[in-house]
Amino acid sequence: MRKAKLYALTLAAVMAVGSAPVYTYGSPAEEVSTESETTEEPGETPENSPEAEQPEESAEQAASEEEPEEEQEASEDENGETSPTVTETPEGEEKPETTPGAGSETQTGTKTITLKKDNLTSVLEEIKTAQEKEIVLEVAEEVEVKSSCEIKPAEGKTLTVKRHSGYTGNMFKVASGATLTVSGVKMDGSVSAADSSAKGGAVIYSSGKVILRDCTISGNASDSGAVYLTGSENILSGSLSITGNKAADKKTEKNLYLAEGASFKVDSAWKEGSKVGVTSAKTDAGTLIYKIEGTNVASVNSYVTCENAGLTIQYDEAKKEASLAAAATPTPTVPAQDTYDATKHKEQNTISGLKKSYVEAERMIFQATGAGLDREEPKAGDTAYVPTDAILEGNTTGKRYSIENFGVRENGGYEGSANLRVEADNYTLTVYYELRQWGENTTSWEDAETAQNASETDKTATASQTLKVTAAPATGYDATQHTDENQILGVSSSYKQNSRLSFTIEGAGLDREEPKAGDTAYVPTSSILTCSDGKRYSIAVNNEGGEYSGNATLSKSKVPTGDSTLTVYYELRQWTDGIDSWADAQAVNLSEAGNEEVTASKTFRVTAASTTTTTKKSSASAKKSSSKSSSTSKAKNAKTADETPILPLAGLCAASVLAGGLVITRKRKLDQK
Repeated sequence: MRKAKLYALTLAAVMAVGSAPVYTYGSPAEEVSTESETTEEPGETPENSPEAEQPEESAEQAASEEEPEEEQEASEDENGETSPTVTETPEGEEKPETTPGAGSETQTGTKTITLKKDNLTSVLEEIKTAQEKEIVLEVAEEVEVKSSCEIKPAEGKTLTVKRHSGYTGNMFKVASGATLTVSGVKMDGSVSAADSSAKGGAVIYSSGKVILRDCTISGNASDSGAVYLTGSENILSGSLSITGNKAADKKTEKNLYLAEGASFKVDSAWKEGSKVGVTSAKTDAGTLIYKIEGTNVASVNSYVTCENAGLTIQYDEAKKEASLAAAATPTPTVPAQDTYDATKHKEQNTISGLKKSYVEAERMIFQATGAGLDREEPKAGDTAYVPTDAILEGNTTGKRYSIENFGVRENGGYEGSANLRVEADNYTLTVYYELRQWGENTTSWEDAETAQNASETDKTATASQTLKVTAAPATGYDATQHTDENQILGVSSSYKQNSRLSFTIEGAGLDREEPKAGDTAYVPTSSILTCSDGKRYSIAVNNEGGEYSGNATLSKSKVPTGDSTLTVYYELRQWTDGIDSWADAQAVNLSEAGNEEVTASKTFRVTAASTTTTTKKSSASAKKSSSKSSSTSKAKNAKTADETPILPLAGLCAASVLAGGLVITRKRKLDQK
């Protein structure tokens, strides 16, 4: 009996255990959110992230990075030569560019050094030690040389001295008792000296001594020359070019300027082919310019030219010195017999094309010719009278009017024009000429330099012609009396953004069917839209058959809501014989003509653009909210790898226990019988 009971209980237990799900053991089960993806906690780094994969630096590596680099001390190589010391570049200075290949003897690149008034000594040392092939020294302030020094490039290098961008003053000022030597240097003015009253230029010499050797000095502008010298101890040597420097007017040559009593010496290193232009403050004949020292000096006088008008430099072989003398002949390089002298042909300075009489506001057109301008192939040394200006003057009123539309035309001739909107009177038209000389590199008379060797009387000339201006007929239409007819039509009081603005324009006098010479009208030239935010936009004015209009889209991105103003600008024009429309008429351009700015305006309101309301599909906000909310809660049971249904198995287990109980009960009843 007892065996049967134990058998039944054992059977039930085996069935219950065999039907139970299998669980995985090893590590505790991770808690997960109800969302499909696991959310990382802030501050945690995944094991497979780049940060996790990157190995930590060793303590030795960190220490080596924190330690500053030690200066590399000079050391001797295997050949016993000392290697240069590597030092930190001072703040504000550029590190020199290095060429590829260690130990290369050929240096390349350019180094720019800024020179100021207080760093001359250090800069000169830097020039000596610079590794670059080309050195550019930019002078940012006037540098006063108080002790003797020399500016020159290292062997095999080039040195250019120029003004720093934005600096227009003097470069060097040599104090009394000091000597400035400039050797093998190109001194480029680069920026013209603004203070022409100062003795500005590439070199300013006060009372010391200046030595120029193998230099090129150009591109400066100063009334006192590119090089200003005083005293008599200055030296010019080697191959020199002091040319291409101008006075403050940018026309007159001012290269080397000698103060009163100043001169220079030429030593035995002087090279043939040097070129120096000299201007002397003292212009008396016999004024000493230079002395020659040495026996092997090439012909200096051939390469030193005098820039004083009417003077030349005369060399005395016995004294070995050169002095000023009156110019007896034209420039030696241009024989007198081969040049055209316009001063002998002033009668060719004429005005043509004028009528004897004009009506008020009628257009005047004329041509101006000058002696020498018609020569087909001018040669160096030829001169010509070039028209520069034209003035109309009333004989009674004395009023003077400049002819603004006057100048050279494509064919090389000179022409002027103007609408004679002046008082009725007799007038004199005067054309003013300037005598100019053709040079070796001259391409047109407009670019030719003023003739320096001519007398002051011959340097300018005029040509005149008289004319009469009578009052315009009473029937002439004066648009200035009808400015109320300048209107903008077609503009509504209100527009929505993104809508189209279209308008037409009327101008006083434009609707006259048969305008006559002297009639005026206001012609629309442009229009501006000023928005409520102050921004302005241009709207093109169209002209179709004499009808003026404009249109534009009031874009929402550009035109804000609020009041906007459309303004049309007019130009007063005058009808003349020979034109077909007001578009071809010329604007009144003489002074005192009453051609003040005239406008017409319209203001309108801009409202917000129409918007279309669209219904969006309802999003699954409840679902997202539920998902988000559930993400913060954790599942009660650990998730396992077994996918067996739990409820059916539990039912089976209960059935097994019940069966075992029935078997025991049944057995107990049989035993009782």
